[in-house]
Amino acid sequence: MSCAACPSSCLTCVNSGNCTTCKPGLYLHQGACVTNCPTFPVYYYKYDLSFTCIFPCPAPYFGFNGTGKCELTCPATYFKNITTSTCQNCPIGCNSCYDTNCTSCITGYVFVLKYGSCSKMCKLTKAYYLSNKCVNNCTSGTFLLDDLVTCQKCNSVCAECSTVATNCTKCQGTYWYNYNCVS
Repeated sequence: MSCAACPSSCLTCVNSGNCTTCKPGLYLHQGACVTNCPTFPVYYYKYDLSFTCIFPCPAPYFGFNGTGKCELTCPATYFKNITTSTCQNCPIGCNSCYDTNCTSCITGYVFVLKYGSCSKMCKLTKAYYLSNKCVNNCTSGTFLLDDLVTCQKCNSVCAECSTVATNCTKCQGTYWYNYNCVS
């Protein structure tokens, strides 16, 4: 019986084509030593504790496509998806999030606590939208929608309103009674 040499990328092997450990900087995948783990049809991640290509990453690690590695923490604008054991993008405008709920926003966005989301400001200097134009604030005869960036016109009988177009707080030529304008 004769000994066969391991492939040049292996530190150890069980035969001439099946590595069991790899040289530094390489990762073991299905008996071969590779520089980058395969990403199709399954995304395998570099697992630095064993220098293997693995899917899914073992707890408490999460696969991050940005580095192709199993990471302990996900970077800003990503969250730990427990179901897939991967780092997933936060919704657009989020600086940080928990699952798909924003906890803070990037510059140019406003945090909307009610929905756990971020709304894009019209401009940094004129944050609000009114009829597709950027304005400094919601003017008389308009109110701010729940997204905290859109001004909506009040009902035509209202001079001013709040929360919804029909909740008048001041009337247009009539009297105000119980959030309604009456003659």
